[in-house]
Amino acid sequence: MPVSLRNEEYRQLADVYDMHFIFDDMNVDVDFYTIPRIDIMAVDSQNGYIATIGEMSSLDSNASICYIDQDKKAYLIAQNAREMFKNIAHWRAELKQYDGVQFFQTKEEAQEVMDQYGLEKVLWKGAMGQL
Repeated sequence: MPVSLRNEEYRQLADVYDMHFIFDDMNVDVDFYTIPRIDIMAVDSQNGYIATIGEMSSLDSNASICYIDQDKKAYLIAQNAREMFKNIAHWRAELKQYDGVQFFQTKEEAQEVMDQYGLEKVLWKGAMGQL
């Protein structure tokens, strides 16, 4: 997200809810690939990621929002960003295990699975950018 969009609301989300949205001046190291692709929009203090599933992050999107912990286990936060912000005060307490994201250590491993199932040939690393 452009640094120019950083404001008090984003600082409050970080300070109060431990949801640190990613701006262009931040460096986030992602060491995995996923199917389906995810778009990481925020991190927390426990080395976890908050991401949309299957789509780019947007407040207007209907993409589900997931949390990925440091052990690469996925949890559903909300059905979309609007729902996540509506329940932001309790986001961590209401996590539901989610088995719809597969994790891979390399792009090649993920590509092999995608080829087996005839999936789209676009892989995203975390979702920091298209490879």
